[in-house]
This record gives sequence, structure tokens and C-alpha cells, in this order.
Amino acid sequence: MVWSAIMDIENEANPDLNRKEAIGGWKQAACADVSVSDSVESTANKLTLMGIKPMDALHVACAMDAKADYFLTTDKALLRKMSNNDSIQTSPEWP
Repeated sequence: MVWSAIMDIENEANPDLNRKEAIGGWKQAACADVSVSDSVESTANKLTLMGIKPMDALHVACAMDAKADYFLTTDKALLRKMSNNDSIQTSPEWP
């Protein structure tokens, strides 16, 4: 599992304290903690040109930078936009 600075930002804004604490615990289990570097920003900018929202693009770019095998999400729009990108495998749509 990969953690990123983007996860820190989003989790800090989580209004549900129980979820915020639980998700914060995942950081300890991560094998990598990716910072937003120039390379990550460049990849994210390219992904936004594909119509991916900026925060989603940063999440994906961080996963790609960490050389994650898969990017798991329930965001159907993001899955659809990433379906033709061979840089990282996205999770299949759930029923």
C-alpha cells in the first residue's frame, strides 16, 4: 500500500473523526510515502489534460511515482478515464 501527501491533505479535511483516525492508521501500514515532487506534478498535469480532476490526478500520479501495481478506486469516472492508460492498472468496476 502506498500513502501520499495527497492522502494527508484529504484525510486532514475528513469531518468524520472515527474515519479520519482509522484512515490515518493506514499510513503506518504503507510501504511508501510519496511526496509531491516536480515529477509527480508533471504527471498529474498530463492526467488533467485527459479530463481527470486535479486531486484525482495527484493521487494517480503519486501511485505511478511509487510504481504501484494497482490503483484502487470506486470512482467510476476516474476508472473510465484511466482505462486506456497502460502506466498503472486500475481496479475493475464493482457491481
